[in-house]
Amino acid sequence: MKIGVGLWCLQSTATAPRSFTKAYADFLDDARLADTSGVHSLWLSEHHGYYDGYCPALLPAAAAALSVTEKLAVGTGVLLLPLQDPERVRSAAAELNERFDQRFHLGTGMGYRPSEFTAKGLDMADRVRRMNAGLDVLAADRPGPVWVGVTSERAARRAGKRGLGLMISGAVSKSDVDGFIAA
Repeated sequence: MKIGVGLWCLQSTATAPRSFTKAYADFLDDARLADTSGVHSLWLSEHHGYYDGYCPALLPAAAAALSVTEKLAVGTGVLLLPLQDPERVRSAAAELNERFDQRFHLGTGMGYRPSEFTAKGLDMADRVRRMNAGLDVLAADRPGPVWVGVTSERAARRAGKRGLGLMISGAVSKSDVDGFIAA
């Protein structure tokens, strides 16, 4: 059995304040511990523009964790693909897999917070188009394992028609999961 752990968000909240230097140092310590404990994978999550410093740059954080481990896979759960340049994401993910023995998993999602799109100068109404275009780039030239966060059958079909893996929240009911898989 393979066990994955997550999600690391690297936040400093009002109820649990810490320096960001400590948050990132602790993250690397956690990655080392997971690696030496036989854990298969560790997963990171991103958001943008919030006071708490929620990790805004998953690829450098993943690279740091991969650089201090030997066997641990590191994944994004999820990188908000419509907010990114898909060619840059594909290239960086491929580079991580090349440098670190195919241990990087790229989990993508569409995003749902309007303020994140506004902060990036993007129209949230374009997120489905941007997600589809990004997934097309990733499916055409796979940089390694690619997962798509899904919360609907439509999203599951979006991933499935491109042969990409599904990343389904534990908050989703079993009947919904069954529907996603059937889609």
